[in-house]
Amino acid sequence: PGTEVELVSLRVEGHGPSAAELDELLPPLDDGRAGKRSSGGAEPRHDSFPVRSLIWEGESLEAAQIPRNELRPGQHLRGPALIHEFSATTIVPPDAVVEVGPYGDLLMSV
Repeated sequence: PGTEVELVSLRVEGHGPSAAELDELLPPLDDGRAGKRSSGGAEPRHDSFPVRSLIWEGESLEAAQIPRNELRPGQHLRGPALIHEFSATTIVPPDAVVEVGPYGDLLMSV
């Protein structure tokens, strides 16, 4: 109790159907489904979303608040940003890049 904890490494391993089986079970998202703000491949314009202040490594930053359901497969975005949905918020650090995968998954490079 009272001792600081630092997470140094986190690894996750998942098991499931192969990519070929997954395409049959769960087809990729349609690039054009209800995309009002931007289309697949284009980077969402941060200035079209509300912003929120956040503190990152002691520095105050403005981050776009992006609803996850507004993102489309193939899009890329650069941090800082907050991607929010009903069950989680993904913090995209400054200079990190997020790519939206074909199934709506978020692939972040930090």
